[in-house]
Amino acid sequence: RGGDGEGSGSAHAMDISYWNLIYDVAKVQRLAAGKMAPFSKDVEVEFTDPKRAQYLVEGITREAREEGSVGLDLETVGLTPQECQSCFDCQGHVATEAMHARITAIALSTENSAVSVAWRILRPATKDAIKRLFADPSVEKVIHNRLYDEIVCDRNGIPIAGKIHCTVLGHHSAFPGLSHRLQRVVAQ
Repeated sequence: RGGDGEGSGSAHAMDISYWNLIYDVAKVQRLAAGKMAPFSKDVEVEFTDPKRAQYLVEGITREAREEGSVGLDLETVGLTPQECQSCFDCQGHVATEAMHARITAIALSTENSAVSVAWRILRPATKDAIKRLFADPSVEKVIHNRLYDEIVCDRNGIPIAGKIHCTVLGHHSAFPGLSHRLQRVVAQ
């Protein structure tokens, strides 16, 4: 039992551990048989071409509006001393400090597809499309770590409005004491 916060005496944790083990073994078996790729065809990634990134973001925002919901995940880094404008004699920050984090990539998903794009290549019009989507109260947002991502989005000029579902909080309610890493939440 390594590092997942599972107690050795809890029957609930043992049940979860058992099903996670079954899931992981089945996944390894499928990968070994060549039946499962790390990414499926419904996930698009773009980290160099701003025009393609705009096309992908426009498509996913259209889908999100049609479905009425969008999933969000951010990748971030901490601000360097040169980027930080709020600390006297700043020594830099780590990415876990939401107030001092910079977005490096953003992933958006709907029920049918997902895109992940590098933030640095996005044109202002593409960032505005994301901003309008997150400001739309008729589109529900599903965020893995709302407490962090909402602060980061707000600090980067992308306030989030409307109903927000936080998978970390939901997972914590359903499985208190277990690890709430995204991989664990998805597996359960």
